[in-house]
Amino acid sequence: MEPLTRAYLAEKIFCNADYLGRVIRKVYHRSVTELIHDHRVKRSIQLLRTVQDNIEEIAYQCGYPNARNFRIQFKLRKGMTPGQFRSLFTQKHINTN
Repeated sequence: MEPLTRAYLAEKIFCNADYLGRVIRKVYHRSVTELIHDHRVKRSIQLLRTVQDNIEEIAYQCGYPNARNFRIQFKLRKGMTPGQFRSLFTQKHINTN
């Protein structure tokens, strides 16, 4: 839930933010920001599957300042909204029991 930025990460590992960005891009072929969003969406999937919190609460718990930004990033990565994902997961889970 804390702010997670390239500058914050660089400070924590005692390096320059620009250097960190270049290394991450070279190794992962993605920006630090993209990796942060990937991590947040991955965490949100765990929460969507296990808790009944609403989308706004899950967005906040995953570090998004608002649900709109969360929905945009989730849809970019998963091809559906968090609500659609939750509904799909719930249907699959019910059908497997």
